[in-house]
Amino acid sequence: MSMHTLTLFILAHILGDFYFQSAKLSQKKETQYQFVMLHSLYYAIAMFTVILQVFSKELLVLSAIFTLIHFCIDSMKFAFTAKKSKALNQSMTIKRNIFFIDQITHVLFLCLIIVCFPLHAKDLTMLNFISVMVNKLGLSPDAILTWTTLALLIHKPTNLAITAILGPYKPNATASTTQITSTTDKNAGRMIGTLERAIIILLIFFEQYAAIGLVLTAKSIARYDKIAKEPSFSEYYLLGTLLSTLMVILYAIVFFPALRS
Repeated sequence: MSMHTLTLFILAHILGDFYFQSAKLSQKKETQYQFVMLHSLYYAIAMFTVILQVFSKELLVLSAIFTLIHFCIDSMKFAFTAKKSKALNQSMTIKRNIFFIDQITHVLFLCLIIVCFPLHAKDLTMLNFISVMVNKLGLSPDAILTWTTLALLIHKPTNLAITAILGPYKPNATASTTQITSTTDKNAGRMIGTLERAIIILLIFFEQYAAIGLVLTAKSIARYDKIAKEPSFSEYYLLGTLLSTLMVILYAIVFFPALRS
């Protein structure tokens, strides 16, 4: 299986399933099937927008196959969630399980398609104007593809994955906490998490492993007062930090060998 092809499809999947899908659309497609179809249309647009940067009829056929499979998976997910809507509103654990089963199924089918219909990097040719631009800048197309995928992966998909995992463990908010403050803290926390992962993945790439401890220490100092006073929050915070760091390490293990080959 070509890592180049797999990364290309992962990039298209990330765009289609996360960045081309708003939180409002994600909620609506759980209860109204027309929004499942609308999401599938956006997903197809994202998929073909990415794939069209590489001239390959075979790749376009694989994109169409995977887009259809994606639609079928989302349709089955809708059929399940529609029946379990009341339970879903009450259980963060069920929501978490559905999120990960959905994403794992998509990725497994993606890998299966690429294994069954192998394409190699030498079979893929970038569109002429893109190739000229990349060559003038002195950049590697594979490096651009990999870093773009990583940049998108460590933001919204990872934030949503961590939120899903931490959902059942989230401490109850105090009565004095307002909705505005809660929303602001949530958005700030996600941005901090993204920046933390971006710094760590760069440190791993440049093999500056000792500096990772400084990043985690700086984050802990900013939350020290709350960590010291609220044991439940300290456990929640530690779990989130460890999950975030673990995901970055896994991304490095998967993507960095191709960058260094």
